[in-house]
Amino acid sequence: MLEAALKDLKGNPILHELIARVYFITENFEKSIIHNKKAAELQPDRCFHNWSDVGLGFYRLGLQQVDNKSKHFETAFKFCRQSLEQNPSHANAMVNMGLVYRSQPNGTGDSHKMFKAAHEADPGNLGALVNLGCIDYEFSNYEDAAIWFLDALEVKPDDEEALCNLALALKKTLYLDYA
Repeated sequence: MLEAALKDLKGNPILHELIARVYFITENFEKSIIHNKKAAELQPDRCFHNWSDVGLGFYRLGLQQVDNKSKHFETAFKFCRQSLEQNPSHANAMVNMGLVYRSQPNGTGDSHKMFKAAHEADPGNLGALVNLGCIDYEFSNYEDAAIWFLDALEVKPDDEEALCNLALALKKTLYLDYA
């Protein structure tokens, strides 16, 4: 339906963004990337969010395609950097870079720095909060992890990922009843 609307509303960046989101949700990352790039071309002065989403698309392609993993991750970094050049405080681009770092061998330190930077740029960024909690959990800092997940739930009380991760973290603490 959105593709049909695009025929009538040629040159509409918001429509391209909507189509990109639908393709992303259905895990057609190639088409999501194409539509985010088109949206960026149509609004070059305010497309930092599109470049960040292109980076996320390439990251997800890297997770799917083992053969081209490093190529896709490098491309993801490139587009996230492009987003940050246009808007240095764009927290989602920082989170996306953190995700790519996290998938690299020995990348936890760099990913933690990116998630922290995203949190500083936008204290309510859900991705930053949850990922900081996940890193603390991985390093057995369960109470700190629980605090990050609680912070995420303050932002979005019905976030299933934060809620499930909070329960897992609490199971590792003295607050077992709350888990």
